[in-house]
Amino acid sequence: MEQKIYNIFIGHAWAYNRDGSLLKALLKEYSLFKWNNLSSPSYDPFINTGSPEGKATLTGLLEVNIGKSDCVLIIPGTNKVYLEWIQAEVLLARKKAKPVIIVLPRGVTSVPEFMREAASEVVGWSAASIVAAIRRWAGNPG
Repeated sequence: MEQKIYNIFIGHAWAYNRDGSLLKALLKEYSLFKWNNLSSPSYDPFINTGSPEGKATLTGLLEVNIGKSDCVLIIPGTNKVYLEWIQAEVLLARKKAKPVIIVLPRGVTSVPEFMREAASEVVGWSAASIVAAIRRWAGNPG
C-alpha cells in the first residue's frame, strides 16, 4: 500500500518564524511520514502586509494554500501582528472546513481562546504526537 502524502499548511508570520522552521524540521525528520509544505513563504518582499492591497493579496494566497491542505498546524504566539495573521489563517481553515491542530512549543501552556475554540486537537512538541494528530484529522489512520 502506498503511503499517503499529507498536504500541510503551517501557520506562521514572517517576523516570528523560528518555531515554524523547527516544526518543519521535526516533521521532515520523522520516518514513515511524507508531507508537502503548503505554507506561505517566510518572506515575500513584493507583498506589503501593511497596506490594504497587500493584506488582501496575502489573504488570497493564504486561502488558496489552506484550501489545498489536508490540515492546518498552528503554533501559538503572543506577537500582535503574528496573532492577527494566525487569526486570519484559523478563520480561513474553518471556512474551508480544514482541521486545525495546535502545536505547543516546549514551555508554552496557554493558548489564545480563538485558537482553542477552533482546534480539532492540541498536541505537545513531539513529532509522534503531531504526526498521530495529522493522521487522525487528515483522514488516513495509516
